[in-house]
Amino acid sequence: MRRLLLDTHTFLWWLSGDSSLGERARAAIADPRNQVFVSAATGWEIAIKRAMGKLRIEDQDLDSIVEEEGFNHLPMTFFHGTQAGALPQSTTRTRSTACSSPRHKPKG
Repeated sequence: MRRLLLDTHTFLWWLSGDSSLGERARAAIADPRNQVFVSAATGWEIAIKRAMGKLRIEDQDLDSIVEEEGFNHLPMTFFHGTQAGALPQSTTRTRSTACSSPRHKPKG
């Protein structure tokens, strides 16, 4: 069993069936042996983008959607927020987590 944490893009790609989510990632998320988590930060980011008009998704209860998908909520505390700055910064990006927008693609 693996524990997976979906970032916002991955969560949205999963829900919409977007092909940006690779087959390997999709299989891992669908595998019932794995525990899949969605962070409170994802809900926050989606709510902000909706309010700004940058994300058009149906006005549904995301909390319920997480549960309906069989995913687990990963709450975030003040401690988690302050510790985030101590995490090592990733130097690689994978297709399943990188934004597909041309504005966010690495140069070169």
